[in-house]
Amino acid sequence: MTARVLLVTLLIGVPAFLLAPAAPFGPAIWPAPAPLTPAPTPGQVKLLMVFGALEAAALGLGAAFVILGWPLVRRAAAPERGRAVAFYLGTAWLLVNWWLHDGLHMVSGMNPGALVWIEYGFHGTLIAAGAALAWCFATLDWQRSAPRTR
Repeated sequence: MTARVLLVTLLIGVPAFLLAPAAPFGPAIWPAPAPLTPAPTPGQVKLLMVFGALEAAALGLGAAFVILGWPLVRRAAAPERGRAVAFYLGTAWLLVNWWLHDGLHMVSGMNPGALVWIEYGFHGTLIAAGAALAWCFATLDWQRSAPRTR
């Protein structure tokens, strides 16, 4: 399983890194990035590139989770299915959204109309995913602490 996860992560993550807005092949799919003022220093460029690699790896890992994790959700016991689906979707979204999210920030700059869509489409759904995961954990705790009846 670990080798399959690594393979999917690399098969998705490496192209994602190379296709980011400021990456070598990014102009093939993205509009030009909004200019940064002031321009980043060489050290800042390196830090941003490292973080771009992390976001691309998260996209690949999220894709691996989506592809390889679904059988775990299918095997969840019937009363746990809703919680399992919430865990699955919340975890997947928390991993896969960053590459597109960051790319849209890069190409939209400080355009208020675009920022509203990014805020609601990404930031809002990330809040919802976090809340869903918190609900999952909270209900697991309540289930364990509730008195058992036969």
